[in-house]
Amino acid sequence: MKKIRQLLSRLEAPRLRAALLLSSLLLLLTGLFWQTQVHSVGQHYQIIEQLQAIERSHLAIKADILKSYSSVFHNYDKLTADTSAFLSQLEALETSLSQLPPHFTIQEKLAEIEEQSALRDLQIEDFKSENAILKNSTTYFPTAMATIIDQLETENRFAPSIALLQQVSQLVLMYSLDNALAAPSDIRKLMAQAELPPITDNAFRHAAAILRLQGETHQLVSLLSDETLGAAINELTLNYKDYYREVTQTKNNYLICLFVVAVALVIYLGYLVRVEQNTRMLKAVNLRLSDAVNEQTQALTDAIAQLKRSQAQLVQAEKLSGLGQLSAGVAHEINNPISFIYGNIDINTDYTQDCLALISLYEKHYPKPAEEIQRFSQNIALDFLKQDWQKLLDSMKAGTSRVQKIVESLSNFSRLDESRYKSVNLHEGLDSSLLLLNYQLAGSSEGSSISVGKRYGQLPSVFCDARAINQVFISLLGNAIDALREKSSEDSFSPTLTIATYVEAAHAVVKITDNGVGISKADQEKIFDPFFTTKPVGKGTGLGLTVSYQTIVEAHHGRLSVASTLGEGTTFQIELPISS
Repeated sequence: MKKIRQLLSRLEAPRLRAALLLSSLLLLLTGLFWQTQVHSVGQHYQIIEQLQAIERSHLAIKADILKSYSSVFHNYDKLTADTSAFLSQLEALETSLSQLPPHFTIQEKLAEIEEQSALRDLQIEDFKSENAILKNSTTYFPTAMATIIDQLETENRFAPSIALLQQVSQLVLMYSLDNALAAPSDIRKLMAQAELPPITDNAFRHAAAILRLQGETHQLVSLLSDETLGAAINELTLNYKDYYREVTQTKNNYLICLFVVAVALVIYLGYLVRVEQNTRMLKAVNLRLSDAVNEQTQALTDAIAQLKRSQAQLVQAEKLSGLGQLSAGVAHEINNPISFIYGNIDINTDYTQDCLALISLYEKHYPKPAEEIQRFSQNIALDFLKQDWQKLLDSMKAGTSRVQKIVESLSNFSRLDESRYKSVNLHEGLDSSLLLLNYQLAGSSEGSSISVGKRYGQLPSVFCDARAINQVFISLLGNAIDALREKSSEDSFSPTLTIATYVEAAHAVVKITDNGVGISKADQEKIFDPFFTTKPVGKGTGLGLTVSYQTIVEAHHGRLSVASTLGEGTTFQIELPISS
């Protein structure tokens, strides 16, 4: 201790204080930097994807139950597979959440979902058992009753009971279709009144099974269609997002503190340099510290710039991925039923013509039908029905054709089933984008409809990322529509949007021009900066043009430029190299 005191006494007090303060700042800087590295963005996106997968499996199970109940599915293989997938996804989510710090609300909601899932599994097993018996009895009963009635019609002694059997058969079938169409108690009374031979016992047992299980199965389907589990999954997703938002905010706070401490360190080092500049030792220290400060300042500046770019890219990439998946999912889900409807319209048309021809033959050979038939023909306006039937089918065919075009545009926009980079036709992307924005182009309370002019030239295929380029088209066209709507309040204003394409200097050029409000010179200089926007709060994020510029210039080595006159309009010009 005595030697230590002697050593300290030899040191000048200012140097000792400086060394202690520097050490404290460096330790604090190191600790703050470590705090910014503890949370993984990749883990967050993995958990979000797991939550979305659980939601999709939950919806698939509900759809499978309804399809099994309505006899669309004749076995329960799909329902069993979806239930197993849901349990596996729930276990994977629990594993992922266990790697995070304990969070009471999330753990409580996860336990609630697991409890409700176990209850639903028991209900599904009851549903499969009762629905199988119900479908078997529903299938067997009408055939058995028809056979029994045919046998009894040969024996005159059962003639009084045949009408009662027919009534029972009709009521049971009505109840099997919809338990609101007949009362089980009335049917049981009729069955009890029938005095029939033993051959009816088996059919009546099936009838009793239908009367017993139809209501129970319907009640089970209602319980399984309840949204309690779906609401719990949505609440878990919201709770997790709130938790991650808090974590991210804490991380951002540490980044701010890191920046403040770094600035304080730089200021203090500068102070030491100025105070100790007369000594040779401190000149050497000054040189080393200056280099370190410059490197740290540059690294911090680069990190902040990279953070902004990464944040913009992550946000836009998530939006593009979600939009692409949504577009592809909607297109896939709509395509099959629409194709089925469209393909059957022609067959329905043929059937309709045959029916109308048959009616014409009846009218030709039986010009004076029974009075009841004449009244019914007048009630349904048969002559008008024959004329309007074909028009109705033609309208249905035109409507399904329109939906098929929309589905095709959604598929072209998303391109999830294709490789990322390939040769594409830019005109298809422009047309798909216009179709998706058609509802904004149409007239509304905000103004008259926007006139779109296409001046397409002869463009070769361009080797590019089709999904990213389509997102650029959506962003630029959306901005043009906003500019036109902002100016639509002016009298005698005719909003016009023009798209021109041509080839120039080995580049495919796309020009999007509007006659909207225009952009000032000052704003044009900052228009591609991250988070810069001229739109009101809540209507723009300032990321669309930034990501568009990165997509065209950095990812595709092209050019994106803007030319605008305030009050007259704006032109955005995209230039993409034609060669791969």
